[in-house]
Amino acid sequence: EDLGRLSGREISLVIGNFKVETLSAAIGEFPQAVKDAIRKQMAVKTWQMVEQTMKYGAPSRESSEKAMEELVESALKLIREGRIADPLESGAVQSADTQAKETVAFSPAALFPSVSGPLQRKPPGSAPEKKT
Repeated sequence: EDLGRLSGREISLVIGNFKVETLSAAIGEFPQAVKDAIRKQMAVKTWQMVEQTMKYGAPSRESSEKAMEELVESALKLIREGRIADPLESGAVQSADTQAKETVAFSPAALFPSVSGPLQRKPPGSAPEKKT
C-alpha cells in the first residue's frame, strides 16, 4: 500500500532516529527526488556522511532491505502514534504552498519492492481482525 506523501517535517521525524549507516543502506536505491527531500531535512555535514557511506560502504542486498523495512516500520509507528498524518486516511493533501513543495512520494511498493506482508495496511474503516 502507498504510504502517501510525507511533508519535510514528517520525513525529518521518520529519519531522525536512524544511524548514518542504517539510513545510507536504506536510501541507496531511492529515487533522486526522495534522496533530495531527505537531504533537505539533514544538516550538511550529516548528509555528507550519508553520501560517503553510500559511495564507499555499499551494503549487501539483505542489509539494504532490512534497513528499508526499518524505515517503513518507523513511518508506520509514527502514524499509529499520531505523530505524522496517515496519508491513506487524510489523502495527504497539502494546503500550504511551502508544504506542497516539501512533499515527496513515499510508496513502499515503489521504493521497497521486496517489502510486503505485514507492512500492508487495511483500508480505513475496515473491521479489525479478531485474535484467537
